[in-house]
Amino acid sequence: MFGTYAGYSSGQGMAWVSSFGSISDGTADWAGGALIDELYRSPLGGWVLSIRGTHPNSGFEKVTIQGVDYQRSSATFSQHSGGTSWIFPTGTPFNVTGNIDVVFRS
Repeated sequence: MFGTYAGYSSGQGMAWVSSFGSISDGTADWAGGALIDELYRSPLGGWVLSIRGTHPNSGFEKVTIQGVDYQRSSATFSQHSGGTSWIFPTGTPFNVTGNIDVVFRS
């Protein structure tokens, strides 16, 4: 590990992140109900969204976390073994304890 992560990981996403946190609805309705494997702030900067399966770079235009909008177009998109990820280079969501609302908007 490179440092402290915050948010949620099922442990099934990117290989170097083990499971932590929890999620109440772990599905991405905008991706056919795909399981959300990772939604966390990275100690390397920015934050990561990773869902199970191969999906296109579409389905949502922005993500609102703690009242802050993050545009999908600003994220680095990748498809990897068993999953699809968006790495958002800026922002510090998941920096509080307790429940955090995450809303995907088209």
